[in-house]
Amino acid sequence: MDLIWELCFGLVHQKPPDREKEERRTESGKVERERESERETEVRERESEGGRAEDESREKDR
Repeated sequence: MDLIWELCFGLVHQKPPDREKEERRTESGKVERERESERETEVRERESEGGRAEDESREKDR
C-alpha cells in the first residue's frame, strides 16, 4: 500500500517533461532505428550473396 501511495504521490508532483529533450530523444531514436534496419538489410544481402556463391561453387564441383 505504501508503494502505491509513493508512486501516485511521485507521479503527481513530477516536473513536466522537457519537450526539447524529448524531441531530441525521439529523433535520435528514429535515426538509430534507421541505422539498425540498414545494417540488418546489409547483413541479409551479404548472407544471401554468400549463400548464392556457395551454391554456385557446389554446382561447379559436380
